Amino acid sequence: MKGFTFNCVKYTLCFFTTLITFIGAGILSFGIIVKFKPSLFTDQAIIDIVSIVNQLDVAVVILIASGLLTLTIGICGCCGALNENKIALYIFGWLLGLIFLLEIVAASLVVAYKERIQIEINRSIVDLINNKDDYNWKSKDPTVFTKLWDNIQSEYDCCGVHGPNDYEDRFNLPPSCCAIIWQSKCISADARQTGCYIHLLETVDQYKLGIIILASVVFIICILQLFGIIGACGMARDIQDQERRPWTY
Repeated sequence: MKGFTFNCVKYTLCFFTTLITFIGAGILSFGIIVKFKPSLFTDQAIIDIVSIVNQLDVAVVILIASGLLTLTIGICGCCGALNENKIALYIFGWLLGLIFLLEIVAASLVVAYKERIQIEINRSIVDLINNKDDYNWKSKDPTVFTKLWDNIQSEYDCCGVHGPNDYEDRFNLPPSCCAIIWQSKCISADARQTGCYIHLLETVDQYKLGIIILASVVFIICILQLFGIIGACGMARDIQDQERRPWTY
């Protein structure tokens, strides 16, 4: 007969892995809808987000892949805990452990290469605003990114990432760069000279509490992952011991 501790770990794992399964199914479903049926969304804010994600093919692939991986991990853990299958539990523990290690590596890289990441983000935005497929303020049907960037420039009274010189065509800048437009054109001399990046950083600083809460949630998730790894491997080891010495249970 199995002990109280074993049963507690078993049903806690069942709950934990069922939750992971539903989260994975949700992420996977969202990714598939974004890729193949974005018209199902009706809320404008969600439509805008979906449009931006769809412009980044890598983001859609990552969304679907992460949902599929999360779903697989959840099913392995849930089946392993319910059926007391040591192989499924070990697979669950190893996959969760791998994700845990990748999270630590990713966090370490972000801290170590913080300045490099900021430089790459700046460069990517400069490339986007000079790519007519992504940003074309002259178009009658502007992209979501065009609307978003024009709103940022108008709201924060800024132009470009670091200034109007970020634009390749400095004699025909977007109207959102100028407070006053002469002769139907916005040129570098009349444009706002402050870049938008510094204003975006100031906006992020205003939400420090939200960032701290988000970081705390991520930390709690990492702790739960650690307990999940220990619980799954411990339960699998108990099952293995039971198979070797059945008379002790």
